[in-house]
Amino acid sequence: MDTDERLLYHQIHPVKLLADLIAAAIALFLLWTHQIVPALLILFVPTTVISMIVMQRANLEPVKESRAGHYLKTYMSRAVEFTRSAGLAVIVIGAWNHLAWVMIVGALVIVGAWASGLIFPNR
Repeated sequence: MDTDERLLYHQIHPVKLLADLIAAAIALFLLWTHQIVPALLILFVPTTVISMIVMQRANLEPVKESRAGHYLKTYMSRAVEFTRSAGLAVIVIGAWNHLAWVMIVGALVIVGAWASGLIFPNR
């Protein structure tokens, strides 16, 4: 498996997904309480470290061969990755400003980005 494939498939490795969810939950709480430096550290440092470890050491072949892996190969583009990041930015803004509805909109953007291949299967 080459580097591009590892970069793609690590995104849906269970350890990576769990790290992302836990870091986001903690960071959003910290943002809600206006602790920006710890929030940004929690949001980016652990997930970056976990990404590096998963890409270097995890066996990503089962992920690649899974239904989710095939979906990712077909539909995960840079535009979808950007949209996911934009959704996270919206959630961050919502947390900072104590606007739960904005956070929900950001979450819907992320879900929509992940589901874009189901919504627009012929692109």
